[in-house]
Amino acid sequence: GAHAKYDSVIRRFRADEPELAATAMFNKGAIYELEKDDKVAIETYERVVKDFPKSRIAPEAKFAVGMLYEAMTNFREAADAFLDMAKFRDNADAAQALINAGAILNALQEYKAAAAAYDKFITVGNALKGDDEKTVRIKGLIADAEMEKGHVLEKLGAEGAKLAAAAYNAVVARYPDRADLHT
Repeated sequence: GAHAKYDSVIRRFRADEPELAATAMFNKGAIYELEKDDKVAIETYERVVKDFPKSRIAPEAKFAVGMLYEAMTNFREAADAFLDMAKFRDNADAAQALINAGAILNALQEYKAAAAAYDKFITVGNALKGDDEKTVRIKGLIADAEMEKGHVLEKLGAEGAKLAAAAYNAVVARYPDRADLHT
């Protein structure tokens, strides 16, 4: 079947055409996902990242891992997978994954980790180059992430109050045209 054909492509092109082999392995993971074999799909996507870390499809594979874990309601694993995407710094999916991790960690009441995830998102988002639709959308979320970081820090009580105030003041200073963030 399809899995055997993809295995053949992976074996044949692993050394000379690693991008093609990575794509074949990713597609094999997608088939497992369609077959509702989420555990094997996750293992296959993780192999893409491990075996072909520099491939163009590796960030997409890691994002798929996070999305599958999230769909399975394994939120801690989803957050970890999304956080792991920080290594793909020049990728809009990596930035999206980091903001997803922040939201999940916030929901899990892991506020320090959520604030750190938003910080990573802000760093990766600010470093993105290009004007494609995805990059523009991610850059547009930076101000919201800075505000969300303030909200998360506020949940730490007295410990986070000063940090939250600094985060809110930074939002007002950096984004004077975003009145929706000033309240």
